[in-house]
This record gives sequence, C-alpha cells and structure tokens, in this order.
Amino acid sequence: MRAVHFLPLSLLLLTVAFILLFLDRKFSKEFRDFHGEIWHYEDGTTDRLAKSAQNRIQSTACKIQLRNFLHEIAFKRHWPVKEVAKNCDDLFEVPSAANALKFRPFSPGTSHVKILFLLQLNGRDSRQLRRLFRSLFLPRHFYFVHVDSRQEFMLKEMLKVEESLRAEGFANFRVAKRRMATIWGGSNLLDLFLWTVAETLGETNSKWAQWDYIVNLSETDMPILSVEELEQNLAENRGFSFLKSHGQNTSAFLQKQGLHFHFMQCEQRMWRVAERRNLPVNLRLDGGSDWVVVHRDLALFAISDSLLPSQMRLFFSSVLLPLETFFHTLALNSANFCRRIVRRNLRFTNWRRRQGCRCAPLKSVVDWCGCSPLAVSANELGKLSLNHSQSKFHFFGRKFDSAVDISPIAFVERQNLRFRADLLPSQSAVFSAHWLNLFSALSPSDVPFGLNAELLTLFTSSIAHFMPSNNFVFQRLHDFHIYREFSAAPPQTIATFSVAFGHTNYLIEALIGQKRDSFATSSPTDFEVIDEGIRFLFNAEEGIEIGLDFDHKEEIFRTFPPLLSPSSKFTLKWRWVRLGIAADGRAKRTSPPAELLFRGPNGTVFHKMSVPSYNSFYGTQFAQFEFGRFSGVSPGVWSVALHANNSLPTLPMIASLSFPVFPDPSLSSEWTEQRIVRLIDEFFTVRDFCSVTEHLATQKKHLLLGEPISDFANCSELPWSTFFFDEKSVFPPFGRWAAENAFISQH
Repeated sequence: MRAVHFLPLSLLLLTVAFILLFLDRKFSKEFRDFHGEIWHYEDGTTDRLAKSAQNRIQSTACKIQLRNFLHEIAFKRHWPVKEVAKNCDDLFEVPSAANALKFRPFSPGTSHVKILFLLQLNGRDSRQLRRLFRSLFLPRHFYFVHVDSRQEFMLKEMLKVEESLRAEGFANFRVAKRRMATIWGGSNLLDLFLWTVAETLGETNSKWAQWDYIVNLSETDMPILSVEELEQNLAENRGFSFLKSHGQNTSAFLQKQGLHFHFMQCEQRMWRVAERRNLPVNLRLDGGSDWVVVHRDLALFAISDSLLPSQMRLFFSSVLLPLETFFHTLALNSANFCRRIVRRNLRFTNWRRRQGCRCAPLKSVVDWCGCSPLAVSANELGKLSLNHSQSKFHFFGRKFDSAVDISPIAFVERQNLRFRADLLPSQSAVFSAHWLNLFSALSPSDVPFGLNAELLTLFTSSIAHFMPSNNFVFQRLHDFHIYREFSAAPPQTIATFSVAFGHTNYLIEALIGQKRDSFATSSPTDFEVIDEGIRFLFNAEEGIEIGLDFDHKEEIFRTFPPLLSPSSKFTLKWRWVRLGIAADGRAKRTSPPAELLFRGPNGTVFHKMSVPSYNSFYGTQFAQFEFGRFSGVSPGVWSVALHANNSLPTLPMIASLSFPVFPDPSLSSEWTEQRIVRLIDEFFTVRDFCSVTEHLATQKKHLLLGEPISDFANCSELPWSTFFFDEKSVFPPFGRWAAENAFISQH
C-alpha cells in the first residue's frame, strides 16, 4: 500500500521540481546569459570574439567601453525587447506605382523643393570638392558639411569656403562643429545622419529647418544631372523616400552585412565583439545602399521617441554599416511609410565587385570584409550620358577621382551645368590638370599614410640647394602637392617653401620629377612565365614601381614621391598579361607566384620574400614591405629583384629596381647634407623654380616677402604652379575675382 502512495508523491515532487526549474530558468535567464557569455566565456564564439577584441584594443578607455558593451549585450540592451506593432503585413514589395518612375524634364519656376545636402567629407582633395560645389550650390538649398575628425587640412579648407560664402552674403553653407571619425562601416555614420536631422530641424526659427529632403554625399560624388532636374523630380514624388534595396535575397544580404554579429566602434575601428544570437522576430529587416534620399517626414520619424524608431536606434547602435539598413527597415515596418518608399537612390555607382570587394584595405578599420565602388573612368562615360541618366533616374554618380581620371568630372560638369552655362570653366591651359595637397604647414600633423613630415621637410630643404644661387637659406616648408598635367601624365611634385636672403624672405615653388633612368627597371623584353599550364607575360614597359599608400582597389599609389626612411612601410607593384587559361578552367588568378630579393647599399642580400598569385582586374601583382620590422636598415641606394618562382633550380630574374632610402630625420646620422643632396640628385630632378609676388603671398598669410626674384618666373604665370589661376576649382565663383586674386578660393 505504501508503494501505491509513493508513486503519486514522487510524480508530484518531480512535477514541482520541474516547475521550479522552469521558473528559475525563466527569471534568471538574463543573469545566466550574462554569466556564461561575458564573464566565464562559456560560449565559444563569444569567447573567441570578445577575447580577440580585448587583446587587440590598446586604450584603457576602449577596454572599459568593451566591458560595458558586453554587459549591455548580456542584458539585451541592444535588442528591441518591446513588441512593435506589425504593420504592412501584406506588403513585401512597394506598390508598382511608386517604382514606376517617370523622369520629368526641367520646367523653370515649377519646383518648390528645398534640399539639405549632407556632405560627409574625408581625404584632402579640396580642389575637386570646390568643383563639386560649383555644380551643386544654389542659394535656395542647404549645405551641411561634416569633416572627419582626423582631417584637419580638409576642415580648414571647408572653413575657408564657409567664410567666403558668408562674405558674399550666403548663410546656407555650414561646417559642423561636432566631428566624428567616420570610418568605413562605422556606427557613427548613422549617428551623424540622425544628428544632422535633429540639429537642423531643431532650429525652428531658422531657415535651416525648412528643408523637404535630405541627401547625403561624399567627397567623391558628382551630380550627373542638374540640381534643377533633381528639384523637379523630387517635387513630382513629394513625400516618397528613395532607398535602394539589395534585391530579393534578404537573408544573403544580411549575412554579408554581418548582422549576425555585434560590432562596437572605438579607437577609430569597428570591433566584432560577440555573436548576435537572434534577430528581431517582430521586424522585417531590409537594406541596401547607405546613400539615401530621405523625405522630411521619415527623417522626423527616425529621430522621434516613438516606439519603433527608438527601439531601432538601440538595435542599430551595434550594427556594422547601420545606414545601409536603418531607414529601409524603419520605413518598411511603419504603416505611415511602408508605401512611401521608392527602391532607388538616384545614383549611378561604378561597381566592379571582383576588384572592389577586398578584405585587405579594411583590416585597419574593421573586423570584416566589404565592397566599395571604383572610380569612374572614361570607359564609363556612356553610362553617364544624358539620355541614359534620365531613363535610369540617376542624378548623382560615384566615385569620381581626379587622381584616377579627371575627364569624367568634366563630362558630367558640362551636363549638370547646362542650365547655368555661365558657371562652366573655360578650356584653359590647366583644364585637365590637377593638384592634390599632401602637406600644409597650417595642419602639420595631418599627413597622408606613409608620409613623414620631417622627411618631407628634409627633402625640400635639400631641394633648395638646386636653386641658381647658393646664397639663399631654407626657412620653412609651407605646402607640398602632387601635380598631374593630365590624368595619364606621370605624377610630379611641387614644393612651396620660403628662403631667406639677408633679412628678406622669399616664397618659392619648385617642380620636382623623378629621373626615370635612375628608377628604371632593368628587364628583358617579353619575359614569359608558365605556371601550372597558364602563361603570363611580364609588362616590361611599366616594370616595377615603388610607392606609398597603395590603393588596393584602384591599384595606384596615393602618396608621391616614394620618400623612404629605415622605418618606412612601402609597396612594390608590377603587371602581367595572362596569355591563356589552364585546361581545367582555373582563371581566378592573373599573376604567377614570384620571389623578391632585396639588397642593401653594400650589395649583400638583405631579405627574400615570396609573393603569392593574385587576381586583379588590371593584372597587377604587388608586395608590401616594412623596413621597421627589421634591424640593420641603413640609408643609401637599395635594389630589389623580381624572380620567377617555379621549379627551375635557379630562379630566373624577371626585373630589378633601384630606389633611395633617406636617413631618419628624427635620429642622429652620419649623413651630411651634401650626401642627401647627392642622393636626391641621383633619383630626382628639379624641372623649374618660380617665385611668388608679395601681393599673393601676403593674402595667403605667409611671411611678408621681398620682390620676386628676378632670375625666376612669376609663379602665377606658370601653368604647373599652384598659384596659377585654376577656374574649375574656384568656389564661390560669385563676384568673378581677377585671376590673381582668385587663388584664395582654390588654395
């Protein structure tokens, strides 16, 4: 009998225990997730990601931020925990009427749309930006300029533009005082966009709050069609936001976006810190381009305290590339906006994913891989034509890069200014020329990657020894530019510096080029390598090139000339022509494996380096080398030899290159100034000097100068000089200054 009563009692106790266990799991789940995920690292993925980030983070502040960030993840503070009302359940595609856009030709006086242009600026190409402003600027629109917090030179350039416009009576151009490090994929790209909306719409008594649309642009964007046509067509579709979608496969898109991971921005980097266990089940996720055209109503909704946007702002604070998904998802899940989306972003983008999707360029800023478009070249001009752009509803294009090809900029400029032809620059001697500042004494700490300001000053002071008279004493380096006479021309450099003669200072510019005979590659012609059945022909005409700040997408050097010191990091590149494809169809490589042999100034072998095969749209193969990783690197003339890496007992040499390495200016050295001058003379040539008039120099806020040196030409009369009048880069153009005064707007 006791056994009969024992079984129900046991079942009862087991049932109670199970219920208590269930309740314990329910009410302590957040704590145990936090315990396992964060402190004891029981989850392998989180353990690996969090510890990896912890080990690589440098600053104490960032380590504390990571700890707090992981704590928030554990308690789901980056998760929209509240149930958001489901809207548009039956709407997975925008109504066809919204997407069946019809281009409306410009009709004067019919548009009353005001646009806020958010300029998200990086880099140093202030001349190309002024050219963009010439095409984009109209008094009735607003121009809100954010300059990356790391770019001091560009900030000063944009403040000059703001000051010049205010002097002309225009108050619709503003440089933001708040600045962020807008890295690729950064969470603060969304912060910047939303802050701009709040900042401008918060000025209720200001004209800045009167815009109808916000359009974000970068320094490499250009209008393809006129601003007047943009106004016309936004007015025809008033109330709609233009958000280009990824296509049909949402799951694949979100996977590529890394949405299944938590990312944290710190130290100018996006750290992948944890796996995102789940995605919001009560939101339909969508995304596409982060270059958007957002109507005022949707922008206001995005910064409001309503449940949906406030929850989404929380969720997207730990998302990589948040601007590519935030507005798409917000609009699609709102009853007020899901039917007010056009799945286009009004832009032509020069995608070439085989070349533009690379991991290497992003390793320094993000724990992820990504894609970026390539610069538009003359080959793409057909895609920018008037009829094609109107039919495709393309009002803007990206990317445009004067360092790659300046002709597409001139092409779209003629097109977008056809209703304001008086602003078109004339076909002058410098119409196809371009200058890019690499160093400014007004922002001495802001220099491009790989460039040493002290070495640049040492180089320029040595260049001064090549002046016709030896009685001048070098004073100071003011500016250093890359100069191209036209896109395909070899790059040259222009040093702007002051010298003293007695008690008088003079401002000088020097045009400097490389001696190709010294940098020349020695190579047999028609050198062919056969590797695994594939034939590769070495491009002997281009040979081996050496440089700094290598752009993996465009495969060009962004910094010139290659001034190397014993601690420099540099890149060597060369090209191949693939003559055939292997029988098994393995075509995903455009170069064979190779070997590099470095020799120091004494001629002995310093280092051997294997170079793997590479797949390049242009047939380029490259190798990055860092002197700083080795000891015993001495200044002088170095050489590198490229060898075929195959099964032959002796690797045949394909080509070789000699290059100079200068002493480190920050360290004491046995090198005298005369030795440095001789090294420069071996590899470089000073093609011309000119002097600057006192009138121009004082306006540029240099030291007061004496009269121009009689032996030198006036810089304002030489087309290569940075002081020569460059109409296409003059902004603002209002007032039409005389040529000699207009340089204020181009420097």
